Amino acid sequence: MDHQSDQTLVTITNEFSSKKLSKKVKALFNERKGSFTVQGKASIKLPDEIRKDPLPLDFTEGGTFTIK
Repeated sequence: MDHQSDQTLVTITNEFSSKKLSKKVKALFNERKGSFTVQGKASIKLPDEIRKDPLPLDFTEGGTFTIK
C-alpha cells in the first residue's frame, strides 16, 4: 500500500490455477448458475485523535448468480 497526499494505492495479489478454473467455468456454463466468495483483509488509518493504531478489517462477501 502506498500513501501519497490524499490518495492511496492498493496492490492486490491473486493466485489461481487455470486448470481448476477451466473446470469451474465449464460447470458454470453447463449448470447455468454459480456462486462466488471474495475474502480479504485491509486496514484503515484514522486520524490520531480517533485512533492511533490502524483499524484492521476482515471481510468475506459472497453470493450466487444465474446465467440467462
